[in-house]
Amino acid sequence: NGFEPDEADICEYNNLKGRVYLCLMNYKDALECFLVWKNAIEKIAKSDKSKESKKIIKRYEYVNFLIGDCYLRLKDYRNARYYMDIALSKEHDEIILAYEGMCMLEFKEGNYRDCIEYCKRVIERVGRNYVAYIYQARSYYELGMFDDALAVASNAIELYPYAAEPYVIKIKTYINLRMENKVLEVINEYRQINPDSDSMMYYEAKLKGLHGKYADAIALLDKLLEKHNPNKT
Repeated sequence: NGFEPDEADICEYNNLKGRVYLCLMNYKDALECFLVWKNAIEKIAKSDKSKESKKIIKRYEYVNFLIGDCYLRLKDYRNARYYMDIALSKEHDEIILAYEGMCMLEFKEGNYRDCIEYCKRVIERVGRNYVAYIYQARSYYELGMFDDALAVASNAIELYPYAAEPYVIKIKTYINLRMENKVLEVINEYRQINPDSDSMMYYEAKLKGLHGKYADAIALLDKLLEKHNPNKT
């Protein structure tokens, strides 16, 4: 006896159901819900001009963002770009999410300079933005623009110091610059926030290896592996 939404409820039903799937990181089933939602909006737009329907139609660009985001997570970048372009075709309340999505998409496709430009657009629109900082810093790193990568990663840390990713960007950059002393500084900085960080243990092992302390490096890597071994007793 599954619930079957009527025409009036179909958009909100698939909105809700799709968001639940997103929370579960089930992008395939979320995508199906959002496609149904999009098609329902298109049908309503052709036949219903009421005030209530206009509120539903107003969400059209947003649902296209959600579809594009699902394709992005599923690594279908061609379809992701198609729906993200629709999401960016008209101003709407959630357009910044589509710009963030394009930052991720351009990075994933290796278009690092385009990624940087989208990140700048996000920052121009809303000011400081963690997603933009992360993809901008990662793109600068990939382009070998290490000073810029460090500066933008620091912006991300200042805005949200709890995630490991901007610290990792700085660590990888300092490794490339052969500034191992700075690597250790960053590792210790993040351990003040998360003493048990796997990322920091990994990069500490890498630092040991760079210094020729191979036994210490192996011991740390073994400790990290043991920590995540489901068969350990």
